[in-house]
Amino acid sequence: MDDVVLIVVVFDGRVVLILVVFDGRVVLIVVVFDERVVLVVVVFDGSVLLIVVLCDEGVIPIVIVLDGRVLLIVVVFDGRFVLIVVVFHGRVVLNMLIFDGRVVLIVVLFDGKVVLIVVLFDGSDVLIVVLFDEGVISIVVVFDGGVVLIVVVFDGNVVLIVVVCDGSVVLFVVEIDGRVVLIVVVIDGYVVLIVVEIDGRVVLIVGVFDGSVVLIVVAFDGRVVLIVVVFDGRVVLIVVAFDGRVVLIVVVFDGRVLLTVVACDGRVVLIVVLFDGRVVLNVLIFDGRVVLILVLFDNRVILIVVVIDGIVVVIVLVFDGRVVLIVVVFDGRVVLIVVEIDGIIVVIVVLFDGRVVLIVVVFNGRVVLIVVVIDGFVVIIVVVFDEGVVLIVVVFDGNVVLIVVVIDGRVVLIVVVFDGRVVLIVVVFDGRVVLIVVVFDGRVVLIVVVFDGNVVLIVVVIDGIVVLIVVVFDGNVLIVLVIDGRVVLIVVVFDGRVVLIVVVFDGRVVLIVVLFDGRVVVIVVLFDRSVVLIVLEIDGRDVLIVVVIDGSVVLTVVAFVGRVVLIVVLFDGRVVLNVLIFNGRVVLIGVLFNGRVVLIVVVIDGIVVVIVLVFNGRVVLIVVVFDGRVVLIVVVIDGIVVVIVVVFDGRVVFIVVVFDGNDVLIVVLFDEGMISIVVVFDG
Repeated sequence: MDDVVLIVVVFDGRVVLILVVFDGRVVLIVVVFDERVVLVVVVFDGSVLLIVVLCDEGVIPIVIVLDGRVLLIVVVFDGRFVLIVVVFHGRVVLNMLIFDGRVVLIVVLFDGKVVLIVVLFDGSDVLIVVLFDEGVISIVVVFDGGVVLIVVVFDGNVVLIVVVCDGSVVLFVVEIDGRVVLIVVVIDGYVVLIVVEIDGRVVLIVGVFDGSVVLIVVAFDGRVVLIVVVFDGRVVLIVVAFDGRVVLIVVVFDGRVLLTVVACDGRVVLIVVLFDGRVVLNVLIFDGRVVLILVLFDNRVILIVVVIDGIVVVIVLVFDGRVVLIVVVFDGRVVLIVVEIDGIIVVIVVLFDGRVVLIVVVFNGRVVLIVVVIDGFVVIIVVVFDEGVVLIVVVFDGNVVLIVVVIDGRVVLIVVVFDGRVVLIVVVFDGRVVLIVVVFDGRVVLIVVVFDGNVVLIVVVIDGIVVLIVVVFDGNVLIVLVIDGRVVLIVVVFDGRVVLIVVVFDGRVVLIVVLFDGRVVVIVVLFDRSVVLIVLEIDGRDVLIVVVIDGSVVLTVVAFVGRVVLIVVLFDGRVVLNVLIFNGRVVLIGVLFNGRVVLIVVVIDGIVVVIVLVFNGRVVLIVVVFDGRVVLIVVVIDGIVVVIVVVFDGRVVFIVVVFDGNDVLIVVLFDEGMISIVVVFDG
């Protein structure tokens, strides 16, 4: 059996030290001060196992040592543990602080470094700090039995913060290099906000409501570059910013974009409004002013508005994918209006100084109307049909001054108006003037009809009464002169030469002149509606002259080669005289009475050669002349020759007297005065 030795040291009558030795080794040391134990040391196998220090304040440190190394340190205060320190391999591995019987702090160390710190409040509220070798620190705060905060620190900088409420995370913060890089806010178990930061600047903010993202904000270089608002799981707003200024705003409803706003340099440059997934409005803005507005319907542009310097300069209205209206504005005033139908311009209106100066109407892709306006008054109207101008109207001082009608690219009508009254009408056909009407003081004064480039009709009117009519056809002309509403002269021209002249007096024709090859060929004179004279000419010479009195021809003169060849005199509708002329000389004269020849005179070389007297249809006298002298006289009674007288050299040389056809007296006269008489009786 080993020996136990007790050593007691007394100082000043009081025990101050107690040693217990076992097997030659101290196993217990008790230090007493002022009659109180102040230190207890337990030693085993030469090594301290336990050290207990007792202080007047009730604090008792207890140290447990194993193999020369402290294993456990316990501090007791007022009979309760207040501190527990666990040591492993000479290094503290656990610190536990107890207050009022409750652990309030736990510190765990590994390899000489704190790896866990737990702070407890009221037994339910806890702070847990976990530290890793890489400098990572994890801090967990528990409140009322539930985790309320988690903080992770790396390399001396907080890298993660998690806030928990009612067992649910309400805040999640991640930091890198001492800067927050992520913030997540959670309400009722749903993330409501996510904030991402880089280099100390927010780069992303995500707001969540009822488990769905409601807001996304992206920032770059400390400035917001994107904002996305989400409602009911759908994006309702997108805002993009650049260099601290908003560059894009997109509003979305029911999963479809409603509004897009684009900005540049802090100023809105584009606004796009959409409805039912289709763009309905585009607004382009430059330098703070709207420069373009596009309104769309059913995914088609229906209105375009261009604005410069804050003033609308162009308005374009579109229907069914086609432009229907264009309005151009300059200096705040409309200067151009263009109306389109079915993609084809139908109306163009040009304005100047607030007043319309030009109107152009288009049909089927072709201009059909042009109206020019000056000083508020229409000055020109142009109507176009089938790619060709069909009507031009010029207006001056509010009154029409010119009307031009065009068909197939050619003018067909020109109307000139002065002082509100038509003064000129020009009709054109096939590029050539066909009618000209001149009007004065509201009355037509001249009408000119043209055919195939040639004038075919000219009508001159004075005081509303036609005074001159000229008809021209293929170089042929008809001229009619009217005075006091009555025709007084008619002239017909053929091949550039007058062929007919008709003179009218008091409504009755008084003269008709027919010409051929520039020469008069017929002249007809009338009096009281009856022909009184007819003259026929050939080669400029009279060939026929007819004189009429009371509707009956009284004289007819026929000429040939400028010489009269026949003269016929009539009385009471019957020929009374016929004169036949040859080579300028009378060759035959016939006198008639009651329709019967009463006298026939034959003339040769200007000398009467035969004279025949007829009575009651029978020859009663025949006179034959030779060389200007009577050479034969024959008297006939009742168709029977009764006297024959032969004259020679101016003297009677032979006389024959016949009685009853059988009884004859023959007298022969000779130059020497000899007379021979023969009497025949009864044959």
